[in-house]
Amino acid sequence: MTNLLTYYWNVVYTDGTTLSQFNNDGTENPWGKVQQDKVNRVSWYQFSRKMSKKIDIPTKWALFPTHHGLDYNPEDKIFICRRNHIDFSGGKGHKIEYILGKNGKEIIKL
Repeated sequence: MTNLLTYYWNVVYTDGTTLSQFNNDGTENPWGKVQQDKVNRVSWYQFSRKMSKKIDIPTKWALFPTHHGLDYNPEDKIFICRRNHIDFSGGKGHKIEYILGKNGKEIIKL
């Protein structure tokens, strides 16, 4: 069973500009492109149907997409990850957990 991505990251810089994991044409930006010392906010966004159709990765889109974000100060260390859980006992199978945190602490888990 293929697990579908539910969220993608979006960054807001201190000057108000943004960088998203996926551009409007569906191309992907690597996390390494993020200027972490200039980040004001990082959010996990749900895929819209329109965005989902542009991405080459299997995604689960939402009819009414929501987002969950966390504000950062310049001295904060950003913690963001997508964690995969696999159940080999015959239970629920595979689950993806989306996490945001700062300074080594997990604050938002989706």
